[in-house]
Amino acid sequence: MNPKMIFWDFDGTLGYRRDGMWGASMLEALQKHDPDTKITAPDFKPFLTTGFPWHQPNISNPPNLSPSAWWAPILNQFARGYEHCGIEKELALALAQTAREIFIDLARWSLFDDTIPALTQLSQKGWKHAIVSNHIPELKQIVQSLQLWEHIDGFINSAEVGYEKPNPAIFNFALQMSGHPPEVWMIGDNIEADYFGAEAAGIRAILVRSEDARASRRCQCLTEVISWVEGAL
Repeated sequence: MNPKMIFWDFDGTLGYRRDGMWGASMLEALQKHDPDTKITAPDFKPFLTTGFPWHQPNISNPPNLSPSAWWAPILNQFARGYEHCGIEKELALALAQTAREIFIDLARWSLFDDTIPALTQLSQKGWKHAIVSNHIPELKQIVQSLQLWEHIDGFINSAEVGYEKPNPAIFNFALQMSGHPPEVWMIGDNIEADYFGAEAAGIRAILVRSEDARASRRCQCLTEVISWVEGAL
């Protein structure tokens, strides 16, 4: 059992996609087909606010889905967005697949500058680290490509376990997998999924990279997390 454990969100906390997220990937796919398109990324937004697993976190999903099965409803949303913009169905389906390939391109993902320093300093103080993230099935490959894996002691991805934060089931799963450590924190940038979700599950949380005043514990830099978790012991 790890006596001191920190659960980390990934996207927006430890790392990020440099070229934007879903709408940006859809637009890039379309621009490969039609460089002169007048369609913009915000045109797809109405189709990116539903249909993803984390939009209904109270509903559990089958665990260990294949990547193709997990992506199927997402690609359907992509295709609907393209069709709404006047693109015929067959092309819309092909563009959806291209958008997926663009999104998961490992070269597009980066770590924040303070990620490795914060993890390293916390490890030196006896803390273990686990990623607890709502993400795509390819997250493990992203983490490995960023050379983050060597700093991580546990990995819980909603796409694998079938529960999305803030559902308490994913936090309970993380606690069980880490041996119910006596000291545990959740660090993330989403106040609903990471902060309120963890607190509701009995895990102290820190909101990072956000100024939401609803969080009593928050900071902009990950290295500031050190003083929070060390000072609370």
